[in-house]
Amino acid sequence: SSSDPRSSTFDTDVTAPETSDNFAHNDEWVNSNQSITLTPSDATSGLASTKYCTDSANTCEASAGTSYTVPVSFTSEAITYFRYASTDNAGNVQTTISRTVKIDKTAPTAGAGSDQSKDAEFTQTSTSSDSLSGINSYLWSKVSGSGTITFGSAILAETTISADANDEYVIRLTVTDRAGNSDTDDFTLTWTGVTSGSGSGTGTGSNNNNTGSNGGRP
Repeated sequence: SSSDPRSSTFDTDVTAPETSDNFAHNDEWVNSNQSITLTPSDATSGLASTKYCTDSANTCEASAGTSYTVPVSFTSEAITYFRYASTDNAGNVQTTISRTVKIDKTAPTAGAGSDQSKDAEFTQTSTSSDSLSGINSYLWSKVSGSGTITFGSAILAETTISADANDEYVIRLTVTDRAGNSDTDDFTLTWTGVTSGSGSGTGTGSNNNNTGSNGGRP
């Protein structure tokens, strides 16, 4: 005798789901609030959940975190780790993905140093500071004064300075941090190093008469 064949279909899913994000500034300092959107997918059994957590040590368990429903916003000035993973209906769990959010919205404090009265080349040292992202660049420039100011190292915290004409000069230091925030500070230089008949005096170097770009405060 013959019997009707029987068939059964078993769906096997051993592949973890995938989740992507749109974060463009991973591990980069920025000076504005940030937002991360997650896009999970699972082609076989379907998604059961997507969860995330945040901390300052990059150790929190995403699977025990918050269910993702809307883009996650970051507003605090800090280094924050954002960790996420998805689980499908077969119980497969995605390997946790971590993103580093670095926000610094505070400008550094520029310190150009004390006013000076000089008649020969001298060294001026910045007293600038930045408490979060750190200082990225320095720029010394002449704001006013009749002569040419020569900087030994116009892009370093410490520079030698000289002038080729007796006058009162305003010299500016622009400091920019790693997030793009900037600050300026000026000092006054009274220069008396050129005597009558001495010609160009102290310097024939390039004129660093920059107005000083402050990098723009977003």
